[in-house]
Amino acid sequence: MGWTIGGNVRIDYRWATSDVERYRYAAELVALKPNVLFATSGAVVGALQQATRTVPIVFVTVIDPVGGGGLRAWRGRAVTPPASPRTTSAARR
Repeated sequence: MGWTIGGNVRIDYRWATSDVERYRYAAELVALKPNVLFATSGAVVGALQQATRTVPIVFVTVIDPVGGGGLRAWRGRAVTPPASPRTTSAARR
């Protein structure tokens, strides 16, 4: 795809073990004006959502983010599941 780390892609990492660190790191990352944020837990997603409402957040290993109640801000919003391979293949035809 032509992406080169250090060229047209920059990846900044943060790890947090407490709520205070999560919120501080979320604010730091949003201040960098990223195109997208990536999170690996519901707690981190919650901190990122409090820091921004405009930067897309991609997350993994979050079990039932809407139904679990950990992401209350998502309630009432439409959640679009990723395209299935079958849907994607059909769209290419």
